[in-house]
Amino acid sequence: NMHMQLGSISVDPKSGYVKTWVGGVGHDYFKYDHINSNRQVGSTFKPFIYGTAIIEQATSPCEKVQDIQHSISAGDKNFGLMKSWAPENSNKKFSGEYMTLKDALRQSKNSVSVHLMKEVGDTEPFRNFVSNLGIDKEKIPKFPSICLGTPELSVMDMAGSYTTFANDGVYTKPTFIKTITDA
Repeated sequence: NMHMQLGSISVDPKSGYVKTWVGGVGHDYFKYDHINSNRQVGSTFKPFIYGTAIIEQATSPCEKVQDIQHSISAGDKNFGLMKSWAPENSNKKFSGEYMTLKDALRQSKNSVSVHLMKEVGDTEPFRNFVSNLGIDKEKIPKFPSICLGTPELSVMDMAGSYTTFANDGVYTKPTFIKTITDA
């Protein structure tokens, strides 16, 4: 008998109060809470490279970037790669079109995320930005592939970090205990 696994949480972005917490399919089937376990976050991490570029480079969401295979060269002193890195889009195709950052993020284009990482010029500004969103910087490796979502983070990490987007740029730490009234 197979069961799909899930960890889901919703947080009020202003107060940080956890509104829902679904740790899994049910304790009878699988005695594990997925909320605080670390998993590769994938494209849910892409908004953070966009945020870094907007803050660090004053990049506009309306800026247009060509959907081509962008690469970071081996030996680039800021990235220290042993071999060049040029990932594909998820559909293995590049349109060649110029698209706004807004549309590129909506379509989750790897090509544009790589372009932005290259423009930021180093993993450190990106890692610093993410740490300002409440994510432990030590969980973010110093490789440019982080812009595509290779870090392993928890649902709690991601829910907390996303409060920043919904709260006018202010991070709110998720909390699920307001008061304890019993000794």
